[in-house]
Amino acid sequence: TPFVGSGSGHYGLFVGINQYVLDDCGTLPCCEKDIDAMSAAGIQHGGWTSDSCRRLANEQATKANVRAQLASLAEVAKLGDTVVFYQSSHGGQKTSTSKEVCLCTYDKEYWDYELAEDLAAFKEGVKLVVVVDACHSGGLFKDRVREAERFDLAARVMEIMRSRTLVETKGPRRIAPEGIGWITAADYNQLSKGGSAGSEFTMAMVDAWTDDDGAADLDGDRRLDFYDLFKAAELVGAKHNAVGQCANESVLKAVTVRLYSGYVPPVVVEVPGRESVSIPGVW
Repeated sequence: TPFVGSGSGHYGLFVGINQYVLDDCGTLPCCEKDIDAMSAAGIQHGGWTSDSCRRLANEQATKANVRAQLASLAEVAKLGDTVVFYQSSHGGQKTSTSKEVCLCTYDKEYWDYELAEDLAAFKEGVKLVVVVDACHSGGLFKDRVREAERFDLAARVMEIMRSRTLVETKGPRRIAPEGIGWITAADYNQLSKGGSAGSEFTMAMVDAWTDDDGAADLDGDRRLDFYDLFKAAELVGAKHNAVGQCANESVLKAVTVRLYSGYVPPVVVEVPGRESVSIPGVW
């Protein structure tokens, strides 16, 4: 079912794949739990609704279906809307020395150049966040590589978007590579640890999101954003020798996921002859 316009302006595609028919992909224990927890946190505490979220698990998460849902999102999301694409799964690489990386769907590899094409379809002004929880998700590779080789999914996709001028299509202006916020659970040579409730990195994000005391609110403004969630998860991952990665920090900070009691929005002051000044709210 394609996405339709949401009055909330918040959309989410949550992909979790425990089981695969794709070669060399073993069963994973946590991915369905991950997408259940992430989508529930967004619906309970953010601006997402059950109608504006899609959950694709196992055989639902074919490559064709994932790409079709992203295309549907790109069609309906407009200026100012927030879109989250979250995937918990295996990741892969073409060869041990290749920079071509992929997400693994239920039946096929979802290559970096295909993801770049799908993300480039979003309009300029959409707040787009991509979160990947997978072993080696900083680079998404399986084979051992030289220590000097650092493959980076976010950097790779953005590089492809620039080199293929995918953002320069006809019609509405399209999102720039720098307009996409990225979070990945581990560096290229690290594992993403699973737990009884779900993947440790994802569960740390969820715990921060659902914490009523707002302990993850880094700047104390009574507002939680995706960068706050990343920093909370990064601390947990470091305990298991997994260093989370993020890219385009300003985008992550621009996406509010929760407001706490006492939050006062910034006041925009128009100053003649100068750019507008944003003054933080006071509570």
